[in-house]
Amino acid sequence: MKKAFNFQKRFLKKFLISFLISLILILSISSIFIKREFLNSYEISFKYFANIIGFEIKNLVIEKRYEEIDKFIKNIGNIYRITVINRYGYVIADSIVDIETMENHKDRPEIIEALNGRVGRAIRYSKTLKEDLFYIAVPFNIDDELFIVRISSRLKELNKIITNLIIEIGIISLICFLIGFIIFSFYSKKFEESLISIKQNLENISKGNYEKKILLRDRDFKDFSDSLDLINSKIEKLIKEVEFEKERINSILSLSGQIIFVVDSNKKITFANKKFVEFFNEENYQNRFFWEVIKDIRIINFIKETLSQNLEKKFEFEDSNKSYLLCSNLIEKTNETIYTIFEITSIKKIEKIKRDFVRDASHELKTPLTAIKGFIETIEDEVKNRRYIEIIKRNIDRTINIINDLLTLSKIEEKKELEIEEFDFKESLSSVLKMFEKKIKEKGLKVSVNLNNFDTKIIGDKFKIEQVLINLIDNAINYTDRGEIKINFYREENNVVFEVEDSGIGIPKEHLDRIFERFYTVDKSRSRKSGGTGLGLSIVKHIVLLHNGKIEVESEVGKGSKFRIIIPQNLTEN
Repeated sequence: MKKAFNFQKRFLKKFLISFLISLILILSISSIFIKREFLNSYEISFKYFANIIGFEIKNLVIEKRYEEIDKFIKNIGNIYRITVINRYGYVIADSIVDIETMENHKDRPEIIEALNGRVGRAIRYSKTLKEDLFYIAVPFNIDDELFIVRISSRLKELNKIITNLIIEIGIISLICFLIGFIIFSFYSKKFEESLISIKQNLENISKGNYEKKILLRDRDFKDFSDSLDLINSKIEKLIKEVEFEKERINSILSLSGQIIFVVDSNKKITFANKKFVEFFNEENYQNRFFWEVIKDIRIINFIKETLSQNLEKKFEFEDSNKSYLLCSNLIEKTNETIYTIFEITSIKKIEKIKRDFVRDASHELKTPLTAIKGFIETIEDEVKNRRYIEIIKRNIDRTINIINDLLTLSKIEEKKELEIEEFDFKESLSSVLKMFEKKIKEKGLKVSVNLNNFDTKIIGDKFKIEQVLINLIDNAINYTDRGEIKINFYREENNVVFEVEDSGIGIPKEHLDRIFERFYTVDKSRSRKSGGTGLGLSIVKHIVLLHNGKIEVESEVGKGSKFRIIIPQNLTEN
């Protein structure tokens, strides 16, 4: 019963507050409207009365018999105060006050209106009677003789009438309130019983009990109870389906060969599979901070970084002679991050075998090829048909270039650490361009450099950035027969951007996705002719990715290509 009392008390209190606010608004608005209607009614009556008086005294005004006018006005002015005023504002008759003592009324607002030929109306304080009065001034023009009949009434009496009406309205409202209060109290008790039944049913739902039905006595709630019972059955069905899907997903994730766990925005682990428990040797992980469960400082720092910056990132680490790849992916709807750890030991071994093979094979091939080239150069002058020697020499040069590029690529892949330093991009670019001066001159190309007045001091691996410039400029020269090569440099937020643009043959759209693959060339005959290896852009891409940067390509066949390199400047300088 305490709950019932509290419920009724709260709602009855709100009912009372709502009534009081409504009553105050009704009385305030009623007071304004009643007063306005009364004044309008007074105005009509006063104008009618003023017209009668004007008709009665018109002859006396024409004949200027002012004493008789004053006497007549004093005889009829028992209920309202009546004043007659001439065109100059002087009082010629008044029903209450001696006219000799009265001031000129020309400045009174109602008189000003009447002198302009309109009926004047005003509510103001009377200096003569020392109280607020309501005035109506009616102008009369007889034989070019203008006079004004003004009738006024005390507002005190009008306010009493209005106050009495407001009190009556208030009493009637209170009676209506009491009747409504009794009816509301009766129905609120029945309403409360229905709500208690609904509340109990909702509590059963929250506890997972969907079988109990709602029994409501009130007919008004029958449709509602039927709808709620229907919702119960649907919720029960949906929850069973969700639980089944949850169990199914958990089983799949548990059997998965990867380590999977989820961290929410509060930095707590909300889910982990069986592999996680085995890897970190921690069964009690639910709703604990990730640093309480995970002890590896490398993984902790990676999670902190990705959570603080909402990053989707990859991180490789080693543990117990095994290699792992940790990936983070955002779940936007739940504001959580899912982390997956893949064991990549076998992949790393294959990569190492591949790198070792490329390096060893390159070294083994480079030595005899260098020797062959030396002997060919020695006998070049002695052989009569030098054309064959030149063909052999050109192919040996191309093979040596391929081997050099393979060795460079192998070193980049093997040594992933960057030698970060601050250096002047402008100086590095000048050094690289000097290497190609002869080649640019031979092809008659124009080179323009635009630094856009930016500070050219950048942070990165100087040697590797120069490798990027060498490969991009070499490509631009090889694939441009006429026109110019543009090199642009600028800063964009916390990045430096440099572009190498040419007016050459361009790259067809179908080849754009593959140009960074090893040994892939768009025009094989031109590549062989220019000594290209098909590894230059692959080297460029690897260097840019090592800097956590991006490379973008725009190209149109017959109009040229533009390579845009974006290097972040939040790298740590050694």
